[in-house]
Amino acid sequence: MHDKILYFSLFDVKDNWLSDKVCIWNIKEQVNKAVWDLGGPAKASKLMAVKNSRLKEWHLGRNPIPLSKLNELLLLIGENLKQELTKEINSKQIYLKCQYSNHTIQFPYNLTSELSYVIGLLLGDGSLAGNSLNKTGNWGISVYFDKINHLKIYKKIIEDIFKVKVKIYVQKGTCYCAYFASKAAHWFLRSFFGLHNGYKADKIEIPEIITETKNTDLIASCIRGLFDSDGTVIVKNKVISFSSTSEKIVNQVIFWLDEFGIVSKKSKWLKDKKYKMLFTAGIRGKNNISKFSEVIGFSHPDKKKRLFKIC
Repeated sequence: MHDKILYFSLFDVKDNWLSDKVCIWNIKEQVNKAVWDLGGPAKASKLMAVKNSRLKEWHLGRNPIPLSKLNELLLLIGENLKQELTKEINSKQIYLKCQYSNHTIQFPYNLTSELSYVIGLLLGDGSLAGNSLNKTGNWGISVYFDKINHLKIYKKIIEDIFKVKVKIYVQKGTCYCAYFASKAAHWFLRSFFGLHNGYKADKIEIPEIITETKNTDLIASCIRGLFDSDGTVIVKNKVISFSSTSEKIVNQVIFWLDEFGIVSKKSKWLKDKKYKMLFTAGIRGKNNISKFSEVIGFSHPDKKKRLFKIC
């Protein structure tokens, strides 16, 4: 497999479901160049049908510019300048903010193994609050852990990537919740990775943005996040398994394990008619488990120890 590195671009978002509510900080210079290319703030505001005072806030860098307005501005200027400014914006550190929100996040430069691992955790034991339209205005992002040391791994990655503060809540003694709220982070995770908010158990799948890179490190990291969340290691039976009510994600895991040279077997189990079918990818055999340990492995401290015992 070739290892393609993916760089995120604001301009790759095809369905901006938050409309003009996603705003961009730290592109004052680029906005300024575009505005003066159109003849200055007065002319630019007329062409964009916005108040001159509002446009001045953007090109003077006093307020972030909505992504929809940035796209509109770039469409009005010459093609050469548009390409130049797009390249500049894609190469600098920018920040996202949503209207009427005090939360700002750092926009990630590229898809890293750490971010891919986090996506695996979010797919497994994570939750993006709210229904599809988020009418309640709850923009919380939670992941549940049974070990505080494992939670701290996730917490550090999230805080490094997005520059946000993750809160820790203890629930039922041995259940820990890592939580932060951000509409901009919801937009990023849903727009680039297609993550679901609200109920998602049987809908989850490894995002195409990860699998299409064919980057073994990225794919393995995401799968490790899945196994850390919904994986099981049974030392006595010498078996590793991943289970989900989403048959699609189990099929994906089996496919990629096979690509890595790890043979797994699919099974299904229905506990009761009131529950959904549970699908499982099971890994047995010394060679397969050793290969899993080498390529995928665990970050979860207890599962890592149990895997070591089997190996």
